[in-house]
Order: sequence, then structure tokens, then C-alpha cells
Amino acid sequence: MKDRRRFGARRSMQNSRNILIVGVGNTLMGDDGIGAYVASQIDTQQLPGVHVIHVQQMTSDLLDEMLKADQTIIVDAAVGADPVQFYKVDETAPAGASYSHYTSAIQLLKMAELVYERSLSVYICAVSAWDLTLGGALSQRGKKNADQAVSTILGWINGHEHQ
Repeated sequence: MKDRRRFGARRSMQNSRNILIVGVGNTLMGDDGIGAYVASQIDTQQLPGVHVIHVQQMTSDLLDEMLKADQTIIVDAAVGADPVQFYKVDETAPAGASYSHYTSAIQLLKMAELVYERSLSVYICAVSAWDLTLGGALSQRGKKNADQAVSTILGWINGHEHQ
């Protein structure tokens, strides 16, 4: 689902936003595919200045796409009580351990600062998952939470439209 049609293209005076939506997850593992589902639902809106990609997991090569955006929203399934949590990543948090096949949002922020001397604006949309069964589709509860996440993100985007 990589969509690079307009990403990095010159922005018009009327449309000054440049937002990257990153759907994270494995669509073959039930609700772990929530990030991909949310990203695809937003992509169908064809919003100017909003660019959508799907990744199986977060790795350091994601930084290339994030550096092109003014804001990045990372959507991922989570285990938790709240159906949807939407928050800005705190750039003062410790980066934590590094793994060869997974990179956290805070690690990407730190890499951008150290390597590119750039400060990134990154938000997390953590969506509560219920069923992580291999081969399963989104559960009813997972889809309900994912649809709420789509509404939350679209509301945030529309709120930033005139900034």
C-alpha cells in the first residue's frame, strides 16, 4: 500500500499540510492488522497533503519517509484498556533498547536529531486489539476501535487544516 504519488511534491499555497500516516501491523494476524486497516480507510479519503503507507513493523528505513513529512501519525494495534489513544511522542523520553527488526518511534526521533539534525513531529494512535489469531480477520471489537481511530485521526487532520 505504499503511496508515493504526491509525497514530497511541491505544496500549493492553498494546501500547506504534509502529513504521513503509517499503518503498522501484520494483516495475517487478526487485530494486529488494525494499523493497516486504519491507514487504508484514511487513504480512500484521498485527502490533499496526506500520504499513507503500510509497514509490517517499524524499522529505521521508515525515517526516510518521516523526514519528508511535517507531521507523522503512527497507527498500531495495542493491548490496553482504552479503545483509542492518540498522543504526541515526547521527544525527551529515553530511546530505549534497539533491535535489528524493530525500532520505536522515540528511537526514530532520536536518529533524526543525531543524524539529520532535524526535529520530527510524531503522533501515536494506539488502537486496542482483541484477537491476534493467525489467519483471522479483524475482530468485531477491533474493527469498532479501528473505525473510532479513523474518526480520531480525520478529526485531528481537519483541525490542523488551517495551521
